[in-house]
Amino acid sequence: MENEPPVSPDAPGSPPHRPQPVARSLVTRFIGWFRAQRGANQIAYVMLAFVAVFFACAFVYAATFDTIKQARGAQVIATATPTATYPPIPTDTIGPTVMPFPTVTSAPQGPPPPSGAVLGGPVDAFVNRYGVGVNIETWDIDIDGRPIQLMVQSAMYSRGDIVSADTQDRVWTFGLTYTNSSPGVSVVARDCARFLPQDAIHVKDIQQPYGPTHLIYQSGSVASAFTASSFVDGASQWLPPGTFTVVTTGASCDVLIGE
Repeated sequence: MENEPPVSPDAPGSPPHRPQPVARSLVTRFIGWFRAQRGANQIAYVMLAFVAVFFACAFVYAATFDTIKQARGAQVIATATPTATYPPIPTDTIGPTVMPFPTVTSAPQGPPPPSGAVLGGPVDAFVNRYGVGVNIETWDIDIDGRPIQLMVQSAMYSRGDIVSADTQDRVWTFGLTYTNSSPGVSVVARDCARFLPQDAIHVKDIQQPYGPTHLIYQSGSVASAFTASSFVDGASQWLPPGTFTVVTTGASCDVLIGE
């Protein structure tokens, strides 16, 4: 028996040969090698292994994150709102169309204030016509041989409630007094009319229980001579601008703005 030749593993009747896996052999050899190392070397090798695993994980994470980022960026670009397009602007109509402003016409103006020696005229017009008076704003004049004393009062010498509409000191009231005669109402009215503006219009009469009738006139030029607040009645109620009153007797005539 001892001199019998060795049985080949592949000979008939022998148990089948099962080769060991290569991976298992490598692991077994590595474990044997690791156990043969000293304790300090084992710790060093373990730490190196952890470091290698950490860097490998970091590399994989960075590569994966970059891939996800690129994918999301591509998705955002793909789903972004398309840029709005506008029709081209014709080159001859660039910018808003400027409409011309309508022609502004000034409000209609009334006639200019009187410039002569009449109601609403400047005091200087009386001075130029009749010379230096016997007193301030008082003159002795003659109309067709009838001696008359003419007295005027300008806005400067009013109580402040009569105001000229411009820089002229204008006459707001005057009176004629016949010194040596009483020519009658018709003659006095004719003489008084010399001192009324040409655009004066008789609008009404106000009968008085005692005394002469008040004749009410309207004048656009007189309205232009004074401020609107200057035209009031006896109850301090405002009147239409340009209103004035004429009171005539057989020997005198008095005229003033308002009623």
